[in-house]
Amino acid sequence: MHPTAVVEPGAAEVNRGGEVTLTLRGIARGGGEIEFKLTQRPQHGKIVRTSRASLDTLSVIYRHSGTRASDEDRLRFSVRARGLGPFSPGEIIIKVRDLPGQLLVPDDIDFQPTLVGDTVTESFVVINEGGLPVKGLIRASPPWRLVGGENYSLPPDGKRKLAVVFEPTSGGRFQGQIFFDGTPTATVALKGEGIAPFLASPASLELAPGLDGGRSGIISLQNNRPESIVVQIKSDYPLPEEVTLQFGEVRELEISDSSIGSVATTITFATGNYSTRVQVTARELDTPPPAPTSTPVPSPAPAPLPSPVPAATPRPGPSPLFLATPPPELPTAEIAPEMPEIVPRKKFLQAELIEENSSRIRVVWPLAAGNAIQHFQIEQRVVRADEQGKPRVEWVPVKSARLQAEGEQGLAIIDGLNANNRFVFRVVHGPGGMETLTSLPLTHTTPPGWREKWRWHWLLFFLAGVLIFFVLRKRWRERSGGW
Repeated sequence: MHPTAVVEPGAAEVNRGGEVTLTLRGIARGGGEIEFKLTQRPQHGKIVRTSRASLDTLSVIYRHSGTRASDEDRLRFSVRARGLGPFSPGEIIIKVRDLPGQLLVPDDIDFQPTLVGDTVTESFVVINEGGLPVKGLIRASPPWRLVGGENYSLPPDGKRKLAVVFEPTSGGRFQGQIFFDGTPTATVALKGEGIAPFLASPASLELAPGLDGGRSGIISLQNNRPESIVVQIKSDYPLPEEVTLQFGEVRELEISDSSIGSVATTITFATGNYSTRVQVTARELDTPPPAPTSTPVPSPAPAPLPSPVPAATPRPGPSPLFLATPPPELPTAEIAPEMPEIVPRKKFLQAELIEENSSRIRVVWPLAAGNAIQHFQIEQRVVRADEQGKPRVEWVPVKSARLQAEGEQGLAIIDGLNANNRFVFRVVHGPGGMETLTSLPLTHTTPPGWREKWRWHWLLFFLAGVLIFFVLRKRWRERSGGW
C-alpha cells in the first residue's frame, strides 16, 4: 500500500539547556486528520509535553539537557492518515546554540564602619551564566583592594569567590566599584565609611580675644580606638609634643596667643599612619591707648622771661590732654579683670575587671558610705555614625549585668560574652539617673572558642593516628615474617 500522508519538513533552534516548541505537521492525501507517532526520541534532551494543535499538527515541547556533547539533536516521527495505510517517516533537526558569556554579580556591597588603620573583608561569588567562556581583568577603586590575582577566566557555569578588603586612610564616607573588564563587562558598587582613630575638633579654630588683651581657644582630642593611643603634636604654640589618650578619653588643649596681629597657622595631630590638621586663625586686634587711672597734677607754670617774647602760635590739632582722656562713654574708674573659671580635673572611679572564665567577668569598685548599689550601672561602649557621617561614641547600659554590694565593694557580674570578641565597659555612678562619676574604660577580650582553638589540633591528631597505624603495621609485618 502507498503512504496516505506525507511529512512537511521542519527545523528548530534551542539555547543550550533551554526549551523550544517543535511543530510536527503532516499532509493527508485527500485531507483529513493526521495520526502521529514518535519513532526516535532526542539523544541530548527530552520531550516535556505533547499536545494536538490541529487535525494535521502536533506541538512538542523539547528541553535540552545542557550537555556539551553535541551542537545538534534530532527528533524522528512518522505520520499517516487516521487509520489508513502505512506511516511516512519524518525528522526535525534541532540546532543547539550557546548564549554569550554573562556574569552574575551582586549589585552593591555595603561595608561596616571601619577605623582608619583597620581593615574589613567581604566576599562574594561571581558566576558565568552564559554558554561561552568569559575572561578579563578585575579592578577595585581605592580604598578597596582585591585579594588574589586580578585576572579571571570562567567557563560556562563557572564560579569564583572573590574577597574585597576595605582599608580607609581617612575618616568619612567612601563610594567605589569593582569593574570586570572583559566581554561582557560588569560592575559592583562599593560603599563604606572610615572612622578616624581620634577626633580633633573643631577643624577650624578662630581665637577669641580675652580681657587680658590676648586671644585664646580650645581644641578637643577624643580617642575612638579600643586601646590607648599616643597623639603626636606639631605646632608653633607651646603645646606638648605628644599626648596619651585612653580609650574613650577626651583631652582639651588650650591655645593662647599674646600678639595683636592677624594669625593663620596649622596644628598637626598624628598617630600611626593617620594625621589630621586644625586651622588656627585670629583677626588683628584694634587696641586704643590705655586710659589713665587718675587725673595728673599739672606742673607749676615757668617764671616769665625778663624781656617779653611773643609766644609762638601753636599748630592746629588735638591737644595732648585730649589724647590722654578716654572717650566719654568709657568709664574712667579702674576695671578689675574678671577671673577665669577654674575647671576641676575630672575624677574617676577605681574599678577593676576580673575574668572568671571564657564568657564571664566580674567588675569590682569601692563602695563609699552612703552609696546605694542601685545608683550604679554598667555601660558598654559602642562607636556609631551620626546623620552627618561623623563617628559618635555611645555608652549603652548592660541590662544583663547583675549588681550587688559585698561589704565596702560594689560587684557586677556579666556573663554570656561571645568568644573571640573585644568588649569595653565602664562603671557609672549616677544618683537619680544623672551621671556624676565614671570609671576609666575597662577593656576585655574574650578568648577564641573551642572550634578556633582545636581547628588544627584535629588535623594533628589525625596525622598522629595515621603514623601510629603505619608503625604498628610495620612491626606486625616484621614479626609475622619470621613465622
